[in-house]
Amino acid sequence: MIYKTTPFEHQKAAVERFVDKPYGALFCEMGTGKTKIMLDILVNNDSQDILIAAPNGLHFNWEALEIPKHFPVEDCEIYTL
Repeated sequence: MIYKTTPFEHQKAAVERFVDKPYGALFCEMGTGKTKIMLDILVNNDSQDILIAAPNGLHFNWEALEIPKHFPVEDCEIYTL
């Protein structure tokens, strides 16, 4: 598995559980690192295009903070609407 930042054990377990699945759901409490889990799943998945739907208040957070912090791929394009 590829990780840009070291995951906690529950994050690592979630990534390993969902990385090869075509779909899944994370029912985690607030503050448990769902964003990092999702980005780690995406990094370790063969998908070429990803759509993330999030509330309006989180778009800037994902684009400016979370993706650069946790996503090790430099040659990706990010679009927010």
